[in-house]
This record gives sequence, structure tokens and C-alpha cells, in this order.
Amino acid sequence: MPSIPLGYPPLRMRSARLLLLVLALGLMAAPAAVAAPAITVEAQAAAEAAVTAAPAVEYDPNPAAEEEVPAWTYRFLIPALIAITILLVVGTVVQYFNKVVRARYEPVE
Repeated sequence: MPSIPLGYPPLRMRSARLLLLVLALGLMAAPAAVAAPAITVEAQAAAEAAVTAAPAVEYDPNPAAEEEVPAWTYRFLIPALIAITILLVVGTVVQYFNKVVRARYEPVE
């Protein structure tokens, strides 16, 4: 009984498979290459003229000066939160002074 070698196929078999794979990929890519239109100089010039002819969106660099009314959160809530925060910081400093600093020292008579 002849023994069957285990492992890679012979070099010719691997080369044939690789060649078949390259040919198959080439055949798949060929229709895309043929269908791609060639851009001529005239077509490119026409496209550039169409782009520069008119803007797609009108833009006014100097819009009318309309003042937007800020949202109520910016008008009322944020200043109120800032005021409350300042009051809390000042109150904490005063409370620390009254409870901690005054307890360290005793008046001498």
C-alpha cells in the first residue's frame, strides 16, 4: 500500500491554486475597470465651470444684527446658582472661623 504524504501539496499544485486565485480576482475586477468612464479635459472643464458658476447655498457674511434672547436658564438659573455658591463659600469660611479658630485661643484676663 503506498503511503500518502501529509502536509502541503507539491509546489506545482500550490502554484496552480495561486494562479487560479489571481485569475479569478482579475476576472472579477475587469468589468469594473472597463465600466469606469474616462474623464476628458472637456468634461473636467465643464464640471469646474458648473461648480464655480453659482454657490449651492447662499451665504451672507454680514447677517442682520438680531439679538437672540438667551434661554431662561442663562437668564435666571445660572446667576442664581452662582449667587448661592458664593453664599455657601462665605458661610463655610465664617462657620470655620467661629468653630475652629476661636476654640484654639482663650482670652487671658
